[in-house]
Amino acid sequence: MRHRRKTLAAAGLLLAGALTGVTGTGTAAAAPAAVQAGCHGSGCTGQDPRAKGCDADARTVADAWFGNVRLQLRYSPACAANWAKIEPAPLWWHFWVENRNGESQDYRVGWPDSSAYTNMVDGTVEARACSDSGCTGWR
Repeated sequence: MRHRRKTLAAAGLLLAGALTGVTGTGTAAAAPAAVQAGCHGSGCTGQDPRAKGCDADARTVADAWFGNVRLQLRYSPACAANWAKIEPAPLWWHFWVENRNGESQDYRVGWPDSSAYTNMVDGTVEARACSDSGCTGWR
């Protein structure tokens, strides 16, 4: 039990240091690193943007509306990758992302949700997001 208390106390001090930006040596902690991309360009094809950290700096570069559904083409500069996202995600909605290299990733909503997204394709070439109702422009 004594060893566990020391471990918990040490963990508490480390947490306090992390929250205040002070390391164990009394110096300020380094600034947070830029977005750590888990893949880049063609290496992202077929990968999940959240699992690879690509959603951290992502932005919508093109979108289209179909009724109340917003179809978005998302792009991550750190990962140089694109994917499609819809909000909301109605049951059975089919959508995909494709690029000019012929790569594509699709998704069919199996359960209604507030949003859904595809896996990624290489973003170093133009891409667009599509659904059975239409597409965004190429970006």
